[in-house]
Parts: sequence; C-alpha cells; structure tokens
Amino acid sequence: MNKKLIFAIILLVSHFSWAQNFQPTAKFGGRIIVDGAWLYSTDTSKVASQSNLGFRQVRLKASGKLHSHWNYVVQFGFIKSKVIYRNVYIENTKIPFFGKIKIGSIVNPYRLDVLNNALNMTFIERSFNDRLSPKWTIGIMIYDELIKHEKLNYAFSFSKDDPKGYVNNLDQDYHVTARLSSVFHRTQHALWHADIALNHRKMPENTWEYTGGVEQFFMNKHFRSSKSIDVNHVNTFNIGLLGIYKRWSFQSEFTHIAVKKQQNDDQLNMVYLQASYFLTPDKKSYAHTLSPLGKTTPSSKRGAWEIGIRSNYIKNTLTNLSELNHTLALNWHIDTQTRLAFNYIHLTQNGKSIGHLLGLRTQIRF
Repeated sequence: MNKKLIFAIILLVSHFSWAQNFQPTAKFGGRIIVDGAWLYSTDTSKVASQSNLGFRQVRLKASGKLHSHWNYVVQFGFIKSKVIYRNVYIENTKIPFFGKIKIGSIVNPYRLDVLNNALNMTFIERSFNDRLSPKWTIGIMIYDELIKHEKLNYAFSFSKDDPKGYVNNLDQDYHVTARLSSVFHRTQHALWHADIALNHRKMPENTWEYTGGVEQFFMNKHFRSSKSIDVNHVNTFNIGLLGIYKRWSFQSEFTHIAVKKQQNDDQLNMVYLQASYFLTPDKKSYAHTLSPLGKTTPSSKRGAWEIGIRSNYIKNTLTNLSELNHTLALNWHIDTQTRLAFNYIHLTQNGKSIGHLLGLRTQIRF
C-alpha cells in the first residue's frame, strides 16, 4: 500500500486547513464490476476451453479540494484479497507557465483507449494496445490547454512503473511521455478528437515483456507472451482518433513500438477500428481530453441500448505472430450508474481460428 503518498496527502490537507483557513471538501464513491467469460477453443495447442466468473474491480474513492487550486484523489482497489491503490495524487490547477500539475499515482497519458474510464467504454476489454506499456505509473504530469475550448492541449509526464508506491533506481526504469490532443471539430451533434503521443521507456534489468491482449483476464495470460532481453530502451508512437455523431461513435488507434536492443531490434505494430450505435435516442458524451468518453445518461427510464463492433490487429516480430480478433458488443445502460454488457470475440492467429469467447459484465458505480 502507498503509505508514504497517503501520509503526504494528509499532511497537505492539514497544512492548507491551518495556513489558508480553508475547509477541505470530500466526496466519496466507488465501483463494483463483475465479469464472466466462456471460452471455446478450436486450437487446444494455443489455449484451452475454460470459463471464469468473479469480481473484476471493487474500488472505493475519496476526492475533493485542499483549497481553491489544490485537488486530491485517493482510490483503493480490492482484488483477490489484496489492497491496491489506483489514482492516488494531488493536483494543482493553476501553476504559472505550465497550467496544471499532478503528482502521485497517475495514468500514463499516451493512449486514447487507456485514458478512457473502463466504466464508459463500449467493450468489456480494451484493445490489444493496452498491455504494451504500464497504465499506472507513479510520478509527475503537467498539462493544460494551449488553445481554448480544447482545440489544442498538451500533456507531459515523467514517471516510473512501480507497484510498491515509491520511486527508486530512476536511471534504470522510467517513462517519459509527451502528448498533443485536439478537439478540432465540435457542434451540437458532432465532435471529433485526435491525439498523438510519444513514449520513451528505460527498461528494468534490460528486459521487455509483452503478455496478454484483448482477452487477458479471460484466459491464460501467457498464450501469446513474448520476452525480449538485452534491451536498451523502448520507444512507442501512438496516434488516435475519436468521433461522436448523433447516435454513432467511432474510435481508432495505431501504435508502433520499437524495442531497441544491443543487436537486432524488435518491432510491434497494432491497429484497431471500432464503431458503436445507440438503438435508442441516446449518444455518447465527451468529458475532456485526458479522459475523453464520459458517462452515458439514458433519455428513457427503460435505459439506453448500444451495439458495437471492433477489429484488432497486431503484428509481433518477437514471436512472428499476427493476430486479428473481431468483437461484437451489446450494452444495456440501465441508468447513469449501472450497465450490463455482452461481448462475443472471435480469436485468430496467423489467419487461423483458435477460439470463440463470450463475455458478460455487470457494473455499478456509486
């Protein structure tokens, strides 16, 4: 557990209460997500048929203000009898020259699909790209609007992937991420968002691993694992596009990873395309550039119904494997806080079918 970070936040709360004569605020919430999956294998040499059911996420969250320009978030997750921290940071929204700053456990701001809140996504799982770089890091991020109305925004972070909650050996393991994003078109019925990001990572023990994919929590995580040794560093380039037009939404990203080694560099290329449509008179909402998709608020007491389709492709030179998976989704947004989701995924490797997967999710936020 991140005791040092929490202790620092408590000290800051006490300091601002005393020095600024300001009464800190607090808002409490959380989420419960239960996932089920049934996998039928058509190639048992790759993956075995199986079924799983259990808690995916159970989280409690407290957030609020320390004073007019200082915010804080403390969020804990409970998974498999373990307590983990997610989004434990302090934030200043009025830093001279830079704009805004976050310090603590933060989301690495280099991918559109990763930045979207899991509660607001169309699909149960994120795309292949999700496992290519740690989502949760501890460090510092500065960000702000460069042009008003989110027409141009920047984010820059320096962080480290360290689940223990403290930073050490920064010369051996760190992330540097730079991102530009833009809401370049916005009307009453339409919105288009684009972003581009670069990530440079120094690897611990000169080893880089890629494990799992779009079904990583549903099956053996190592059926497509790969490891690269004698790695100096890893460079990642990502470009993303998100569009919302009335009942329709579109999203796509391309990711290129260059694994720089002492000899014989490795490369991975990934792309996904997805679209969704509301069967009811509803539409997706846009929150902000660091977490683009917002909550879906049904227009009827009977809820909102949404269908979606996605194709994922990855080419991995480490294992000489190419994968193309197709996903169909059906979502019932019962209200703003509750959703039932059903996914069907067809799994292929090197053009050969290896399995069919059915996924079911129940989520509640409070």
